[in-house]
Amino acid sequence: MSTKTYFHIAEISDWSSQRDGATYTPQAYTHEGFIHLSYEGQLVATASRYFLNRKDIVVLKIESAYLDGEVVD
Repeated sequence: MSTKTYFHIAEISDWSSQRDGATYTPQAYTHEGFIHLSYEGQLVATASRYFLNRKDIVVLKIESAYLDGEVVD
């Protein structure tokens, strides 16, 4: 099985509070039930649409081999 690379745009506060843990779950997961991921080619458009001019974000690079859940395209 090949490994795919995904990206997740997170608020620094979410990431900082959880980055030493075994898992990461953004606050939005509680009410959305999933975590938004982007392919590299989608990253700029996603950031421009939802995070324009925000200074409180970080981009996480995620290898599919480390994901526990199902990825739905």
